[in-house]
Amino acid sequence: MPNGLMLSDLAIAGGLLLLGKVLRVHLTVFQRMYLPSAVIAGLLGLALGPAGADILPWTDTFASNAGLLTAALFSALGLATDVPSPSVVAKRAGSMWAFNQVASVSQWLFAAMFGLFLASFVFSDLTPAFGIPMAAGFMGGHGTSAVVGDIFTNLAWKMRLR
Repeated sequence: MPNGLMLSDLAIAGGLLLLGKVLRVHLTVFQRMYLPSAVIAGLLGLALGPAGADILPWTDTFASNAGLLTAALFSALGLATDVPSPSVVAKRAGSMWAFNQVASVSQWLFAAMFGLFLASFVFSDLTPAFGIPMAAGFMGGHGTSAVVGDIFTNLAWKMRLR
């Protein structure tokens, strides 16, 4: 990605967020609908972008920004957090941690079994790793699933029938 492309995309997105905030403050219809500024900005981006009026000068690499920015966000989580002692953590969150571990392992196991057995037998051209983005989406949301999809694309694994 050439230098400056992501910066210009972020500048456009920031301008849309600012415009969304101004519209939300001054138009009571958006306030009564409880629409956040980010949703208004997203709708403006859809209306003015390539899917709509094609006015906004998004770069060709705009779609690849989501994976990179989500990876940067998750790599910075917890950097400014004070970590309590293990006994305090166990007392406060022990049972919830155990439940989350069981849920996480179960979801990854289900995704692996789904990809290896069910999807591979029904669609023989499908990669066995097909279920992995699904599990990533359950555990981390659609952004995490997008990052996993980007990683698989870089590894030349296609998440569709060939």
